This record gives sequence, C-alpha cells and structure tokens, in this order.
Amino acid sequence: MTRSPFPGKLECVSSRTHSPPTTYRRSEAIIFRHTREDWGVFSNMAGGLPLCVPLRDGRTCTARTAEALYQACRFPEYPNIQAEILEQASPMRAKWISRHYQEFTRPDWDCIRLQVMRWCLRLKLVQHPEIFGELLLRTGNLPIVEESHRDDFWGARPNGDVLIGMNMLGRLLTKLRDGLRKSLQTQRCHNLQIPPPRINRFLLLGSEVCAFLPGEAWSTWCNQIMAKLADTNSHDATSEVTFPIPRQRVACQLDLPIFEISEPSNGE
Repeated sequence: MTRSPFPGKLECVSSRTHSPPTTYRRSEAIIFRHTREDWGVFSNMAGGLPLCVPLRDGRTCTARTAEALYQACRFPEYPNIQAEILEQASPMRAKWISRHYQEFTRPDWDCIRLQVMRWCLRLKLVQHPEIFGELLLRTGNLPIVEESHRDDFWGARPNGDVLIGMNMLGRLLTKLRDGLRKSLQTQRCHNLQIPPPRINRFLLLGSEVCAFLPGEAWSTWCNQIMAKLADTNSHDATSEVTFPIPRQRVACQLDLPIFEISEPSNGE
C-alpha cells in the first residue's frame, strides 16, 4: 500500500507555541474522564451515540462513536482502512486500528485535526441533543476539562487539586456550549446545517462528505429548550435552567459558528 500524495507541502505552526498549558482548579471546572461517570458523555469514547454522515454518492456513513469517525478521517485515500475502523464496536479498538495504519495518515493531519474534531463534536450535538446538548448546558459557564494522565494536548494532567494541560478537547466543548447557548438565546437554531470541514480531499468511504441538514427532531428540541429559557425570564437564562441528566438519544441537526483555536502540532 502506497500513500497518495497531497498537493503542496503544508507547514503547520506548533500550537504549543501559541497555546501554553492552562491550569484548572478542580473546584472551578467541569471535569470528565470515564465514560460511565456523570460527565462521561463528553468523551469521544462514549457509546450509544452513533454519528451519521451523508455522502455525495447518496450513501450514509455511520460511525458508532465520535472516536471512530475522527480516526477514520485520517485516511481519506484508503476507504478500506476507514471501513475497518468504522465497523468496530469498541472505540478503543477503532483507535488501535488507526494506530496500526499510522504510516498512511494524511500528511497534513496535525494541521487539520482540530477542524475534524470540531466537526465530529458538532455532529454529536445535533444528532443527540437530548443527552449531549442538555449536558453541555448543565455545565453553566465553567470550563470543561478532560482529565488525562497521558495526554496534555487533548486533555490536562492531574496535579493535586489542579489539572495542567492544553485541554483542546475541553476547549472545543466549551466553545460548542457557548455557541449552542447563543443560538438558543437568539432563537437562531432553526433551519441550519453542518457543512463538512473546508479541507482538501475530505473523503469518507471514497466519497465526498455532504452537509448535514436540519430536521424536525432538532427543531423540536430547540423549541423545548427555548421555552424553558423563556420561563426563567433571566438575561443569562441558560446557565440558570436545571437540566436533568438525559437518558434518551434523538437524531437532529444544527450549524454553529466556526470557532478560532490555534492549530496543533504532533500528536493524535
């Protein structure tokens, strides 16, 4: 198997130069680590949240977890590798297979992976608002942090009462929550869509990826949440509404603003 060349040589500026590690106090943050804990839905490893992606050729690509979809995007020129990753029931197995084929990763991966992760999270939100969206809103205005003993790029390492790291996954989740809240407060969450990342050769299973279009389930959920916000009659109503930990999964759609975050360097 030979890696297909991409046009041009893409140089990626290290995000560690522009995004130094941040220190988070446990008492002042929403921290997630294990998928079975209260905030575990924020993990890309969380099960029961499949993601559907419409393709240009009329097919629908289905990933069992956000992790599987993210890892499959490494290999746009190798649909057979993508299919092997996407069919895995275990997100850890999907990640292991991705590492096995690491030499075939697209050469600009370090420069685009934040865009890909952001896209995966947006799909996760709009296709599972009653569990993922409401949990995001329950975090109020606190920063969201992934606790990790090994990865201080996507997460932050524990050090006593604090966690230290770049926490890029947590930062993306926090930005997503803030965008969701603004869309709800301004009643601009209807009739929207999620386009694929603007990335050269962004393919799944040999086909271009289409925008994920809005649907009735998303509109229904938005109307329910906006009604709750209206009942609070508060300027910053979203942070004051109490949302129980949701147990149902409902497919739906949304488009949120593109959030500016420094691009990464080497890593997963």
